[in-house]
Amino acid sequence: MSVCDPCRQAALWGTLSKEDKRRSGLTAARPTRLGDRPTIHYHSSFADLDASSTSCVICKSLFDLIPEEEADRLLINLVQTRIGRSRVACLEAEFWQKDMSDFGIVGVLRGGEWMLGACNAANPLAERALWSKESASLANRLPVLRHWLEKCEAEHPSCKLSTITTRPARFLEISTTNQDIIRLVPSDKLDTLSSTFRYIALSHCWGSSISVPLTTKQGNYDANTKGIRIDSLPKTFKDSVLVARGIGVRYLWIDSLCIVQDNEMDWVLESAKMAHVYQGSYFTIAATSSAHGGGGLFLDLPVSTIKVTRDDHEGVKPMTQGILPDACFIRQPIASRQAIWNSPLTKRAWVLQEQILSNRLIHFTNEQMYFQCHDELESEDGTICDKGFNSLQGTARVSEGEIGMGKRDFSKPIAAIGTWWSWVTEYSSRALTFHKDRMAAIAGIVKYYGDRTAQEPILGLWKDTIWYDLGWHVESDLASISHDHPYISNIPRWSWLSIQPSITVDYLTGLDEQKMSQLQIDVSLIKWDIEWEGPAYTSKLLSSTLVVAGAMKSLGFPLPHSRSRNRLNPSFEAPWDDFLSFTVFLDFQLTDDQRGDLFVLRLFHGPVYEYFLLMMSQVSDSGVVYQRVGSGNTHRPKGRSGLFEAAVSIELTLI
Repeated sequence: MSVCDPCRQAALWGTLSKEDKRRSGLTAARPTRLGDRPTIHYHSSFADLDASSTSCVICKSLFDLIPEEEADRLLINLVQTRIGRSRVACLEAEFWQKDMSDFGIVGVLRGGEWMLGACNAANPLAERALWSKESASLANRLPVLRHWLEKCEAEHPSCKLSTITTRPARFLEISTTNQDIIRLVPSDKLDTLSSTFRYIALSHCWGSSISVPLTTKQGNYDANTKGIRIDSLPKTFKDSVLVARGIGVRYLWIDSLCIVQDNEMDWVLESAKMAHVYQGSYFTIAATSSAHGGGGLFLDLPVSTIKVTRDDHEGVKPMTQGILPDACFIRQPIASRQAIWNSPLTKRAWVLQEQILSNRLIHFTNEQMYFQCHDELESEDGTICDKGFNSLQGTARVSEGEIGMGKRDFSKPIAAIGTWWSWVTEYSSRALTFHKDRMAAIAGIVKYYGDRTAQEPILGLWKDTIWYDLGWHVESDLASISHDHPYISNIPRWSWLSIQPSITVDYLTGLDEQKMSQLQIDVSLIKWDIEWEGPAYTSKLLSSTLVVAGAMKSLGFPLPHSRSRNRLNPSFEAPWDDFLSFTVFLDFQLTDDQRGDLFVLRLFHGPVYEYFLLMMSQVSDSGVVYQRVGSGNTHRPKGRSGLFEAAVSIELTLI
C-alpha cells in the first residue's frame, strides 16, 4: 500500500510536540474549528485529493466519504485533536467552504468519523501488535493485557479488590493437565478459596431466546462437574478460556454455566450474589462486540497499519531534518469510545451492573481491546487514555470525565441522588431478553448503592430520598408504554420498575448543592413494607405497602387529551393567569373519565417551582387508595399563589 507525500508528512508531523510542530514549518495558516489547534498543510483542493486517491490508500479512504455535491467548494485541513500521555497522535479531517469568511466552517464530516492515528516508531507503544505486527493474535496481544493489569494493581488504589466473603456457589476450573476440558466446581470443594482467590468473570450477550448459550441444567449438572469439552463451548466461552489461561488465572465465572438454569431456587440465590461476583473478580472479560455466544472475543485480528519513513520521499523540507521522526506507523480507523457505547453488549440491561460493579473490565471489540477501570480507559492502540472515563452515555446524558465505570459519586447526598438516577435512566433504556428479569437484573446495583449510602431500598426508590424519587417520569410515546406484562403487573405503579423495559427514566431536575438548600420537602414517609418470597429483587414480589403524608388536593380541571405524547403543558386549561406554567408527564394514556378526576400530591418545592405526583383515587377493601398516573411541576413567580395554595395535609396509601 502506498502513501502520498502530504499523508506521510501529516503522519510524521502528528507525532511531534507542539513546539516542534511550529519549528517544522509544516503548520497550516488557516484557522481551525476550535481556534489554535495544530493544523498541517494538506491537499490544497479537493481536486488534488481526488488525484491522489488513485494511488494513496489514506487519501482514498477520505475521498470515499465526501459527498460529490460538496466536492467543488471544499478546503481540507488535517487537525490534531489529541495527543495524550501515550504520545500517539490523532488527526481529524476538517472541511471548509471556500466562499465563506475565515470562520465559515462546514465542520467535521460525519461528526469526526474520519480520523488517522500516528505512532512514532520509537514509541514503546509501536511494539504492540496492532501497530507493528503482520497480524494481531492472542499470543502477541497478551503483553498488553498483562501491562494493563499490573499497572492497575500497582497504581490504582481505588481498583483494589474488596474482601468478598460471599462467593458464588460454583466456578469453572481450567484444567492444568488436560487442555481439552474445563469442569464445573462447587466453591465448597475448592481448598484454595480465600480472600486472595482469583477468578475472571465473563460479561456477554446471551443472544435471542432461540439462541441461548450453553447452560448448566439439572440434567447435565453431574456431567459438567466431570468435564466440559472446550471444543463444545460457544466461541465466546472458548475464547474466554484462552484469555484466562494466557493470563494465568485458573478459574472462570460464566453465568449460564455456573448457575443451574432450570432450578428456580438456585437461580434466585445465585442471581442475588451478582454484586459480589463482579466486585470480587480479578477482572471481567466483556464480549463487547458480540451479539451472541458465537461471536467470540476477536482475539485474532488483521493489522491495517502502514509504516511511513522520513526518507521514503523527496518532499521533506530541509528545515524538518532532525525534527521529523525517522519513521512512524499510521492506522485508520483508530480507537473510538463508540465501540463501547454503541456495542451490542452495552445495550443489554443485565450488563449495566456488570459494568458498574467490576473493578476492571477488558472490552474485546472487533477492532481492538480497551482496558477500563475506576481510574481510566485505555485503548490498545494508545489513541485513547482517559482519566475518569464514564461508560454510561446516550440516554443517561452524562459527560466524559465523570467518575469511574459509570458515574458513582457518593460524597454528598445530592451527588448520590444523581448517581442513582443516572443508573436508572441508563438501565431503563436497555433491553432484556426475558421480562421476568426486570428486577433481578438490577439487584446487584441496588445492593451496592445501599451498602455505599447506608440507605434502605423501596422497589427502586430509597427511604431517605423518597420525596425526590417518587417524582420520576418517563419520556416516551404513550402508545409504547405498558404496565400489563404478567411479570411486572404486580409491581406497584409508584415504582419505575412497573414500566416496561426500554422506557427512559430521566432526571427530575438539575439540582446542585445551592439549589438543594433552597428546597423544602413536603412529603414524608409514614409506613412501608415490601415482602419477597426469597432474596430481595431476585425472588417473587409478594406484597408492597407505601403510606405517605403530604399536601394533596384535587387538580380541579381535566387534562387535555393526547393519543401519543406523554408530556403535556396544559396551562391553557388551568384556572390561573398566564404567568404560571404547568407541565405533566403521564405514565400511560388516560381515558376521558380518568382525565377529569385527578389529584396532585406535592413532593417538594423551591422558590418558584413545585414538584408533584399526579394520582387518581380508587376504592379498595381498606378504603380509598391512590394510584400514580404521572408526575409534573409548576412554575410561579414569587408573590403569586400556586397550585397547592388550598391543599390539605393528609396520609394516603399509594398503589
